[in-house]
Amino acid sequence: MDRTGLATLAERLRAAGLTVIGSTLGPYRGTVYEGYDTESGQAARREVNAWLLGDAHPFDAVVDVAAAVADPAEPERVRAL
Repeated sequence: MDRTGLATLAERLRAAGLTVIGSTLGPYRGTVYEGYDTESGQAARREVNAWLLGDAHPFDAVVDVAAAVADPAEPERVRAL
């Protein structure tokens, strides 16, 4: 996973005097969009989220959207309302 673009963006925003907040990628298992929900896509989402929730990301803070909207029984799906 190439993180260079996000790191560059964070640096530019911070240089402009802004606080930089990242966000995890929310779950999308079972989406209605054809070809979007793939095993490689899910693996990439998990990898990105693990990086964002670790200590090596370039952001001032990270909001865990995935945890906020995930179904506790099936974390790769959005919780039903």
